Amino acid sequence: MKRTYYLTIAFLKMTFRNRTNLFFTLFFPLVFILVFGLFNSQKAPTLKIDIISNNKTATIAALYDKIFKKAGSIKTTNLNNLAKATSNLNKGNVDLVIDLQAVKFQNKPPVEPYNTRLLPIVTPRYNVVFYTNKNDQNYSYVLLLIDQIKYSALQQEGLKNQIFTFSQKNVISKGGYSYITFLTPGIVALGIMNGIIFGVITIIINYRELQILRRLFLTPLTKSNFLASLTLSRLVVAIFQAIVLFAVVAGVYNIVPKGSYINLGIVIILGSLMFITLALLLSSLSNSVNTAMPIANIITLPMFFLSGVFFATTSLPSWLAQIAAYLPLTFFVNALRGVYLNGYSLFSIKGDLVGLFVWFLIFFAINLKYFRWD
Repeated sequence: MKRTYYLTIAFLKMTFRNRTNLFFTLFFPLVFILVFGLFNSQKAPTLKIDIISNNKTATIAALYDKIFKKAGSIKTTNLNNLAKATSNLNKGNVDLVIDLQAVKFQNKPPVEPYNTRLLPIVTPRYNVVFYTNKNDQNYSYVLLLIDQIKYSALQQEGLKNQIFTFSQKNVISKGGYSYITFLTPGIVALGIMNGIIFGVITIIINYRELQILRRLFLTPLTKSNFLASLTLSRLVVAIFQAIVLFAVVAGVYNIVPKGSYINLGIVIILGSLMFITLALLLSSLSNSVNTAMPIANIITLPMFFLSGVFFATTSLPSWLAQIAAYLPLTFFVNALRGVYLNGYSLFSIKGDLVGLFVWFLIFFAINLKYFRWD
């Protein structure tokens, strides 16, 4: 146990003293977060709006279209299905749903002595309901637009004599995140993958080339001590890396994880173990660092772009999305996002956890046959 402990400390010291490795492990993903976090921070976005209308409210909907044209960057879609529109809002596909309902209220005239039959006077009354999503990245802009719509509707020609009531309902949603919120778990997963794969490959191959491994095993240190120390040190670095990145995002953008920190830690540990076994396998495919790095890039670069780090995999062609869904990094990113964004329990992300564990078993089994020390 002591041997494992001291070797773990030695690996950690080497990791934090290696500036190149430290850059790719920590500062490289941190730069990504800070740079991408600037996107959409200055210019007002184009708001997407679903308008619920029918034959009775077609005229009102047409007048609302005129209001939107004056409002600026807005894209509207006319629907007659409120459930579909609110579903779009829930998923973050639109920023606002406006339901235009023609409701008729009956007002009785004053009673006069000679009237034997009272006929009600019917006054059209338009009840405009705004459905919003507080999780939407453009929520603040939506609130400003609602105020503008209320004012403009009452000023529109043809609407001055109508009676309006306005109400607002919030859709409880797990979608509609800002880009930096969506990006953060993906960058954390990407940084952990890069740090582990390139860090482990460098240690294993350099130690093998310099005959350090052979010398270490002439000491009382066993191979299991060496692997345990290497694994523990990478787990510590991965957890430290995640803490720093999450803390920066919380401090700069005021975004905190919705899920349990324990669940986040479990996902990070399982994902790290999976990538450690992959790194050990890749270190056996080459005799030098110069040839190992291109091999590692061939493995990691497709996952870099296809695993949903920078954009949802639904944006990919369907055939490519089906392939990307089974990549190791995809499972890691999805599991982290599930806990970080939605507060999911481990049971809710069991599919992604199973995917990580299956890849771990695959890499572990291949390592048993092909991993070499010299």
